[in-house]
Amino acid sequence: MPGDQLAPRRILVTGVGANPGFGLTRSLTRLGHEVVAADSNPLAPGFLLPGVVPQVIPLAADPGYCDRMAELCRRLAVDAVVAGIENDLPPLVSMAPCLDAAGARLWLPDAGSVSACIDKAAFHQVLTEHGIPTPRTWWGNTLDQVPDGTELVVKPRRGHGAQGVHYCDKREHALFLSELVSDALVQERIYGTEFTADCLVDRSACASVILRRRNLVKAGLATVSTTFHDTAVQDLVQATLRAVRAEGLCCVQGFITVDGAVTITELNVRVAGGFPLSEAAGADLVGQMVRGLFGMPVDHNRLTYQAGMFLTNYVETLAVGNAAELERITASERGTVTATRPDAGRNASPYLYGEEAAAVASVLESGQYGHTDVTQEFERRIAAYLGVPDAVAVTSGTAALHSALLVAGIGPGAEVIVPSLTFCATIQVIRAVGATPRFVDIDPATLCVTPQLVMEAVSDATAAVVPVLFGGRAIDLGPVQDALTERGIVVIEDAAHAFGSRNGPRHVGASGTALTCFSFGPIKNLTCGQGGMVIPRTGEEADAIRRIRLLGVAQSQSERANTTTYRVDGFGLRYQLSAINSAIGLAQLSRFATTVRARRGLWRSYRDALSGLDGVTLIDVGAHHAVPHLCQVRVPHRDEVFSDLRAQGVGVGVHYPPNHLQPAFAAWRRTLPATERVAAEILSLPFHQHLTETDIDHVVSALGQALKSAGAS
Repeated sequence: MPGDQLAPRRILVTGVGANPGFGLTRSLTRLGHEVVAADSNPLAPGFLLPGVVPQVIPLAADPGYCDRMAELCRRLAVDAVVAGIENDLPPLVSMAPCLDAAGARLWLPDAGSVSACIDKAAFHQVLTEHGIPTPRTWWGNTLDQVPDGTELVVKPRRGHGAQGVHYCDKREHALFLSELVSDALVQERIYGTEFTADCLVDRSACASVILRRRNLVKAGLATVSTTFHDTAVQDLVQATLRAVRAEGLCCVQGFITVDGAVTITELNVRVAGGFPLSEAAGADLVGQMVRGLFGMPVDHNRLTYQAGMFLTNYVETLAVGNAAELERITASERGTVTATRPDAGRNASPYLYGEEAAAVASVLESGQYGHTDVTQEFERRIAAYLGVPDAVAVTSGTAALHSALLVAGIGPGAEVIVPSLTFCATIQVIRAVGATPRFVDIDPATLCVTPQLVMEAVSDATAAVVPVLFGGRAIDLGPVQDALTERGIVVIEDAAHAFGSRNGPRHVGASGTALTCFSFGPIKNLTCGQGGMVIPRTGEEADAIRRIRLLGVAQSQSERANTTTYRVDGFGLRYQLSAINSAIGLAQLSRFATTVRARRGLWRSYRDALSGLDGVTLIDVGAHHAVPHLCQVRVPHRDEVFSDLRAQGVGVGVHYPPNHLQPAFAAWRRTLPATERVAAEILSLPFHQHLTETDIDHVVSALGQALKSAGAS
C-alpha cells in the first residue's frame, strides 16, 4: 500500500439518498473503504450500491437521532462519520464527544461556523461584515423592506438545494410566497455563470479550491459542468472560507456576472453533488479528505486539477430486479433484514458483511468446489495476517487439533495435559489418537490454565500440553516453555476461540514454539461456515499436515491432475477445506479489523453495564489483547438464574460442562476444585455482533431481576 494511503476504514456516510452522499459513498468504496450507508428513507438509492452496509436512521430533527447514531457507531465499530446532507450537521456537531467516545472521528468546524453556513441570514451577515459580495437579503422583520421592481428569490432560511425555492419579480409576490415558505428569506436574484467551488480546508486553515462552472442545471442539480481556473474567483472563495472559519470538506457556490463581478451565494459544510468532476480533473478530493479526517496531513499537491474537463450527470439505472429483492435490501437496518435480526434471544450468531454470498457464488460458478487455489489463497492470507510462514486449512477446529496431535507423534501410551473446562471435542481428539487426558485445574478468574498448574501436572508420561484459550484469552506458557521443551513435551494450542487475539506483541499462533489450532465454525470470530486452520512450527510439519488432510496422498491436487498415478505415504483423513468455505473465510478476513473493534466494544459495553450488579463476577478475557469470543459471568444460583433468563427470552448458555465429570471420560476423573466450583456458576451471556446497546441493557436488566428472584427463593 502506498505510503500516502490509509488502510481501509469503516466510514458512516449520511444522506445517501441525495446526490452528495451517494457520490461520496461511491468514491469511498472505490478507495477501498467500507461504507455504512445511512439515510432516513428506506428506499435511498445509496442502499443499492455494492458493498455498502445499509442503515435506516431517523430524520435529524427526530429526538432519537443522536442515540441511534451513537448506537450504530458503537455496534458497527464505525471509524468515522461524514455528513452528506446539511440537516445532519448540527446534531453531529453537538454529539462530537459522544462519537469520539465510541471511536468514531468527525471532521467539522465548530458549531458557530456550521450555524453560519446553514442559516442563510447568518451567512449573509458574516459575508457583509467581511466585505464579500453577496446578494441583498431580507428576512424576519426586514421583509417589509423588499424593494419592488427587482427580480427576487424566495427560499427557506435553512433549506438546502432547490427545495422550496421560488422566483418572482414583484414585491407583493415575494411577500405572499414568504407566507407559504417556512421561515422564509428573500434574496436579490443574480444572473450570470453559476459556479461551485469544491474545497478542502486542512486543520491549519490552508485550503485547496477546485472551480466548476454549472453549465446546465436541472432541479437544482448541475447536469453538465466544466472545470476552470480564475484567480479572482478563487481568492473570493478563499476569503469566504476564512470568514466562516470553514474546515474539512465543503463547497462554495456563486455567480460570475457578465461584467466579471463575482458574488458568493452559499457555503455548505459538506461535499457537493458534482464533486466527481473535480476528481476526474485530477484532484484527490475524497482521498485527501480521508487523510485529514484521520489526523494525517492533507497533501495539497494532490488537489491540483486540470481546467476544461467536463462531466454530465443526470440519470443512472442502479438496479433492475424483482420487487421482493428491493424490499429485502431496503428493509435492512443493520446489514441484515430487520425482521430477522438476531438479538439477545440468541446466545451466538454468525455476522456476515454482505460479500460472502457473492464470494460463494463465484466459486459455484467456477465449478471447482474442493481444495482449490481459493483455499490456498485463504491459507496465504491467514498466514500473512498472523505474520507466520505457513498455515494449513482443514475442515474444522476438531480436525485441526486431531491433525496437530498426529503430526506431533502423540499416540497410545502418551499423556496429554488438558483442562477439563473445554468443549468435549478437545478431549475426543486426544482419545482418537490413542492418548489419555491428564485433566488439570484452571484459574477461576480467567477459566484458563496457568504455567504453574501445567507444571504441577507434568509426569514422566506427559507428551503434550493442550492449553485452551478460553473465550479468546491468550495463554503465555513462556515461563515454562524451556522446561517443557527439555522434557520433549509439545504445546498444541486449542485456539478455537482466539483467532485475532494477541499474546504480547504477537498474534496467537505466531510464537513459533507451539502448534496452534483455530476454528472457523459458524459462530466463531471469523467464520467459514465450517473450517479450521493449523499453524505449524516448521515446514516439515506443514507438509505432514497437508498429507494427513488429503488421505495420506503425497501429491497435491494440481500435481495429481498432470499424472496418471499418485502415492499414499501414510495414514490420512479427508480433512481438506473446500473452496466454498474458503471463499467465505476470505470475505470475512477482509473485514476482520471491524470484527475486532466490534467484539471488543461489545465486551466493554457488557463490562460497564455489569459493574452495577452485585454478586456478578465477569470472566476476564483480557479484552485489550483478546478478540473476545464469549462474555461469561459467574453468578450464585446459576441454574435458577439460567432458567429465569431463558423464560424471559434471553439466550444465555453454559460453556462448558466439565469433561472430567462426563461418563465417557470417567476413567481419568480426578478432583479439580476450581473447575468444579466455577462450573456450577458460569453463565454465557448473549454475545454476537448483531447486538445493540439496547440489547445489552436488556440482558443486564433481566440478569439483575433473575438474581433477585433466585436470591428470594
